[in-house]
Amino acid sequence: MKHKSLLLAVLLASGLTFTFAGEPTHAASGNVTVTLPKFPVVMDGIQLDNAHLRYPLLTYKDITYIPMTWSISQATALQLNWSEENGLSVNLGTPMSVKPELEIGGSFRYDRYTAQVAEFPVSVNQEEVNNSEQTYPLLVFQDITYFPLTWDYAVDKFRWVLTWNDADGLSIKTNQRRYMSGIIYDDENYLYTYVHNVRDRMFRVPKSLDGSPELLTVEQSKQIMASIQALPEIVPGKVESIPKLTVYKDHQLWYDGNPLISVDKEEAEKRLANRSGETKNDVFVYRESMFDLGADTKVFAFYIPTGPSNPGGTPSSKRLVIVHQGTAQEVTDFTRAISGFRKSMDGVWLWTNSPTRLSGRTGSDRGEVLWVGADGTHRSWNQILDAQYVRVLHHEDDKLLVQAYELFRLENTSPKNTDYFWLHSDGTYEKIGNLTEETTTKDALLFIVDNLDAYVNRDLNIYVVRNNTISNVNNGINRIWWDYELKELTKEYPEAGY
Repeated sequence: MKHKSLLLAVLLASGLTFTFAGEPTHAASGNVTVTLPKFPVVMDGIQLDNAHLRYPLLTYKDITYIPMTWSISQATALQLNWSEENGLSVNLGTPMSVKPELEIGGSFRYDRYTAQVAEFPVSVNQEEVNNSEQTYPLLVFQDITYFPLTWDYAVDKFRWVLTWNDADGLSIKTNQRRYMSGIIYDDENYLYTYVHNVRDRMFRVPKSLDGSPELLTVEQSKQIMASIQALPEIVPGKVESIPKLTVYKDHQLWYDGNPLISVDKEEAEKRLANRSGETKNDVFVYRESMFDLGADTKVFAFYIPTGPSNPGGTPSSKRLVIVHQGTAQEVTDFTRAISGFRKSMDGVWLWTNSPTRLSGRTGSDRGEVLWVGADGTHRSWNQILDAQYVRVLHHEDDKLLVQAYELFRLENTSPKNTDYFWLHSDGTYEKIGNLTEETTTKDALLFIVDNLDAYVNRDLNIYVVRNNTISNVNNGINRIWWDYELKELTKEYPEAGY
């Protein structure tokens, strides 16, 4: 339905009919009647004076059409090539941070005009377009080819974002050159972010998101870096190295004379990996961490190798056991290595690494968050939130600020929860805001198309940087600075951005 919603967003006005794929349609041929949009159109922050453009935007079958002119191609990073033999090719290139300044000189005063269905070969991103079978075919008006702003072209092929509302009309955000990295520091009034591809330079942005970013000098940027390095290290607690309290005996791990877990499976996997049989001289090697929650409760985390060491990571089993008043309980819904913890008077928060990108190194990681109380109870917050990944952004004694998100979704599976939350040690939680990242589905898998990095400032507001847009998750305010604006700020660095 998301695809259909976007198409509806570019209709001429509310109440107009629309034909969805799957209903009977007939491709047009020859001459067709087109009109000029009767609503405002903004491209990359610039209001278009459509009636006076040399090549205006058009509407056909209630869909907005855009001309493929030289000025459009420069502003949108579309590479146009024409030949009598091969026709028109349109390919997505690298954004050049060009302000949309379209040719003027037209005077369009009538309600209707005539355009032609394109009959020459056209390819987009090296794929041929069969124009005769298109519900919304490519058109020619004043010898210029026009493309419809459907999902297939605008979003999938050109990577644009279209938004619509009755007051402001249609907004077109084209593929932007990215100048802002993630936020790295804040003070009382400002946020600070590096400039992509420029060494030792930062932007300073008002926390209110009003006004313009300021490019700091090298010296100012180095002062900010010194301020960052002077901050106390706010990292999860480190597990103290203490002598093991458990022992291995008879294919089990024991504590205080009682068996905790069987390790038959790990032993068998290691023998198979080593391709050797069991011998009496085999030494069972494992690592242990322990969290003491008082006289009655201890939490043991075991790291048990199941194969030989290698640079890519030693295969291992990670197992967590809670011992409360002498009774052991293994936690089966917390299965990765602990990357951080926070102890309080009532228990301990434990969490694992939560990557923001899928890669060979992080593919087996899952952001897991667990609460273990001093009374021996525990809660899996992934299960409570119904979240695929839970990433800790900020921690206090009795609560965590977290981000729930997806990195993939298998075919025919339901989406998981994707939002920001405060989690409380008593099992309650509250939603702060929505994830600002867009997702896309390809080949039956869902992938995050932009970064999930979020910054929590000293006022506990969450800020996210995405495509030169900074969003304050807590109050819903966001602000984009167009790439041509940021290019002007960094004009002494032609290679800035990517």
